[in-house]
Amino acid sequence: MMGITPKQWELPFSQQGICPVCGRMSRFEVWVTAQCLSLFLIPVFRFGKRYMLSAVCCGAACELPAELGKAIERGEIESVDLSAMPFSRSRERRCPGCGRESDPSFQFCPYCGTPL
Repeated sequence: MMGITPKQWELPFSQQGICPVCGRMSRFEVWVTAQCLSLFLIPVFRFGKRYMLSAVCCGAACELPAELGKAIERGEIESVDLSAMPFSRSRERRCPGCGRESDPSFQFCPYCGTPL
C-alpha cells in the first residue's frame, strides 16, 4: 500500500507586476510541485521539488532556481525581479478563485464558476 503521486501547493507569496507575456497588470504566485511517496495513504517523503512563478492573468509561468524558491519558502524574499525570468505561456489557465487549472479557452472556471 504505497505509491508515488504528484503534489502541488501554493506558497504564501504574492507580488504585483506587469506580465511580460500579455502586458497586463497581474498578481504573481509561487507554486511548488513535488513527487510524494505515500505509505498507507499517509505522505511520508517528498522529492523532486520544483518552484514555479506564475501570473494569474494569462497563466504565464517560469521555473524558479531552487535557491530562490527555497528562500521564498522560508520567507526571506518578498519580491522577485520579473524582467529576469524566462516566462512562457502555459497551456492551462489557473483560476483566481479556487486555484485549479482549466482550459485557456474557458471564460469561467468549470470547478467554481469564477470568471477567468
